Amino acid sequence: MKYLIHLKEAFVKEHYLAPRLPSALLEETCRNLAGVTVEKTGPFVLAVDLTEGTALEDLARAALEALMEAFGLTMEEAASCLSIEETGKTGGKEETDQGGKALQVLEEIRGLKGAGDFIGLCEEIHAAAPLLLKRGQQSALAARSYLMSCDSDEGLSVALHLLAALLREEGLFRALRVVERKVPLSGLMQVSMGPDSARNILGQNQTEDVLEAFSSALVQARDVIVELDISEWTDRIEAPEFRTFLEALQDNTENVIYVFRVPYMEKDILERIGTVLADIMMIRQVVFVPHSMADLEEMLVSELEEAGFAADEEALALFRQRIAEEKADGRFYGIRTVSKLFDEMVYQRICRAAERGEDLSETPVPIGAADLEGFVRSRRWNQTPDQIMEGLCGFEDICRQLREAVEDISRQVEETGRAGSMHMCFEGEPGTGRSTAASLLAAMLREKGLLSDGLLFEHRAEDMVSSRRGLSVPAVMKVCRDAFGSVLYIDEIGALEEKRAEEKKAGPAKEEELERQRRQALRALVSQMEDHGQELVVVLAGRKESLERMLEAYPRLKRAVGYTIRFGGYSRETMAEIFRTHIREGGLEEGPGLWEEVRSYFSHLDEKLLKASDFSNARYVQNIFNQAQARALMRMQLNGDPGETGRVLEVSDFRYATRERREVLVEKPRKASRYGFGI
Repeated sequence: MKYLIHLKEAFVKEHYLAPRLPSALLEETCRNLAGVTVEKTGPFVLAVDLTEGTALEDLARAALEALMEAFGLTMEEAASCLSIEETGKTGGKEETDQGGKALQVLEEIRGLKGAGDFIGLCEEIHAAAPLLLKRGQQSALAARSYLMSCDSDEGLSVALHLLAALLREEGLFRALRVVERKVPLSGLMQVSMGPDSARNILGQNQTEDVLEAFSSALVQARDVIVELDISEWTDRIEAPEFRTFLEALQDNTENVIYVFRVPYMEKDILERIGTVLADIMMIRQVVFVPHSMADLEEMLVSELEEAGFAADEEALALFRQRIAEEKADGRFYGIRTVSKLFDEMVYQRICRAAERGEDLSETPVPIGAADLEGFVRSRRWNQTPDQIMEGLCGFEDICRQLREAVEDISRQVEETGRAGSMHMCFEGEPGTGRSTAASLLAAMLREKGLLSDGLLFEHRAEDMVSSRRGLSVPAVMKVCRDAFGSVLYIDEIGALEEKRAEEKKAGPAKEEELERQRRQALRALVSQMEDHGQELVVVLAGRKESLERMLEAYPRLKRAVGYTIRFGGYSRETMAEIFRTHIREGGLEEGPGLWEEVRSYFSHLDEKLLKASDFSNARYVQNIFNQAQARALMRMQLNGDPGETGRVLEVSDFRYATRERREVLVEKPRKASRYGFGI
């Protein structure tokens, strides 16, 4: 009789990294039983044939005992992890189901976004599978390796697990698991980079030949797809050590499918890497195009639809703004972030329904902007320019400069159908309202129809320069690509030049490498500004002196900038008015004597503080308000929070805030996600 032994998928995945997978353990157990023939194996199922007279009970008992011993399970736990069912003759329903499962996997692959190359590869494999099996040439497919260019860890992981499932269901390769590894630099290269270079994944001493040890481990693997991150090798791809590494991998191409992973990068760089790999291995290049805002929105809409919800246009606009904010700290996780936002939107909608007494019987359940309170950080993201300017104090000259620049750009478009350079420099000290002005600029360009989305993407200059060789250009391309149709605000761009003094302390080799990465990053940025000047506005913000040095050092960057907006400091009286504006926007009332206290404090600010190089005007005011507000809210909570009305900022709260250390009051707060654990 023929039987199928099914293993629970969750149990198998839980033990993917065990010395032996559960399926391999049961296969060995069955082969050691008299009267049992193993006909077919997979990670979740085994097909066995029992000769006449062999008891099914003996097979079941042996399988349970093997699981109990190997994984420390009780009899009940082991029994819950597997089931055994009788099947018909080979070539019947089981074979049909197998083909159906392959088509199901392929259909899921076809739904991936930005994965045209990958979908084409899988379609090709599906079409060739019958002939590969007929001729017994599965090894020809297994011997092929892949160079995959992708920005998203999560997206590539999903794709490779689907590829593994397709190969299993087609009967072409026993891809029991997908293993992700970062290829370390050789010991010699790591030593040359200095004592602060990144430690390799094996945790070994850096003076050891870690690359050789790494390849030795890979050639022992069986039945796996190995994703090898070679990002650190992109600029060293022709090094003899790397070619030796590739040659070592050739010793095991029957049992392992190698996928070399690099970031999404320019085609010529990818071709150069592919050429080196192809000298030694059979290579297929696969490019995953980064998800556009439209792709991400489509993913969300699809998930909502499957769950029985539908977001209106205002809610989707909130989603787009939230994506821009999630990308601002340089830690965006693609599909995983979309899933997180889906969960948050659905949960908030259900909470609102509970508050209102709705039963949510309608299908689909509508989600509007009113259901998503606090979903985005910025208060100004969807305001008109007039609404933004109405809430600003001491900003008249900046508003005038921005309005003149936007009017000039608009006039050029009307006269010639095309704008000249729309890119700008924001020249001024930190804390003078440069990022606020960037929000205003985005709103102005959006209102005039000069940018399709008119969102604001904020990044620090250091986000685009990697200390790891070869990664700065992809980082710049990613930041710019995200901001197509919007404003890209790059803060403290001049700091890249100022860091040279610090780098000299790290030694000549490290200094030279960081300078090389900086030059590459700036060249890539200029190229994006030149090539996409009609769909992207880049704002370079920094102090006057550092910006001037930067532009003189890089003439192409200077030519790419069309306008310079100059920011001055604020008077003592204006700083007091700014504080009062924060009180109003924070929904607080002024306590008795507060305004007099505020005016007195700012009118008596020490002149040395005002002239200090790190003094930050409006940011100083903002930080004082944040400290005072936090203290006021805590006081009200301890006294019994009066709710949204009757919240008062007292003189004692202000005095408490102004006693904070000077370093705290001039510091720029990190714009970390307030939505979760930085994900």
